[in-house]
Amino acid sequence: MIRKKRGITQVRLVEIIGIGQTLISSYEVGRITLSAEMLFRLARALNVSSDEILGVGNGKSNLEGPSLKIVKRLKRIERLSLGQQKALLTNIDMFLKATESG
Repeated sequence: MIRKKRGITQVRLVEIIGIGQTLISSYEVGRITLSAEMLFRLARALNVSSDEILGVGNGKSNLEGPSLKIVKRLKRIERLSLGQQKALLTNIDMFLKATESG
């Protein structure tokens, strides 16, 4: 789901677009169909094309790249000392290597 991938809650999307949370939920679960205006507003708020919201197009997405959760973690890692960063990255590398061979 685009909204979740962007790290945006329904409450935040409601604040951006100015509609009720129940309406956002209804759109997301397919209970109601998006109007052209709402499609435009959602696309603009989520910084994606209307095609991406509708699930059509060439598959290219503005969502490619790390998720918001990963970006937030990377920023925290950058604040660590170089020694702490090296220790953490060594552990991550060992974990990834173990999952690739298993």
